[in-house]
Amino acid sequence: RKKVMVLGMSFFAISTFLCGIAPSFLWMLTFRFLAGVSAAFVSPQVWASIPLLIEKKQIVKAIGVATAGLSISQILGLPLGAYLATIHYTIPFYFIGILSALLVILIYVVLPEIQSVHIGGNKKAILQRYKQLLTDSKVSLSYFAYFVFQTGNFAAFSFFGVWLSIQFGLQVHEVGTAMLVLGLGNLTGNIFGPRIVNKIGYNLSFYGGIIFTAVLYVLL
Repeated sequence: RKKVMVLGMSFFAISTFLCGIAPSFLWMLTFRFLAGVSAAFVSPQVWASIPLLIEKKQIVKAIGVATAGLSISQILGLPLGAYLATIHYTIPFYFIGILSALLVILIYVVLPEIQSVHIGGNKKAILQRYKQLLTDSKVSLSYFAYFVFQTGNFAAFSFFGVWLSIQFGLQVHEVGTAMLVLGLGNLTGNIFGPRIVNKIGYNLSFYGGIIFTAVLYVLL
């Protein structure tokens, strides 16, 4: 998992930096696509590593801390990127690319080696694992529901800045400030989320969170 993180972050840093020197919009989209693919290699390793490094009783809390870190990055990154973009639109790409390269070094030096857990020593190919999971009707339905949820979530998030600009006439730095509020909301939820889960249970927290999110989107 450590090697995957190092390679994924390395390609993410390179692809993001190349976005700043892209000769055309098509090339920038290509580099952004590659950056997204690289990030997709890293993110699952982070969440999958938590149960391997943290005691069972502390897993929910650890996930909350990790997600809080993601929210803090949104709080700082979104407005900072917007302010840097007022200088030139390429500056955020250079800035993120350099920071990502430094993070590669940090991962390589600090993170311990994390071995995948194989039950009974049985190593299955990735496609076989997914085939086994998806043949279970309950699991496949859960995957599909989560896929639909995340599709809507990222679709809304991707156009949130454009919507703020059109609806309220906000400038780039003002959109960044508005996104700061979004990050604060995520941070608050991640801090108190584990406590709520431990108090009312997983199912009620899950269904309640989905319904509450849907209502807020309708009100928005």
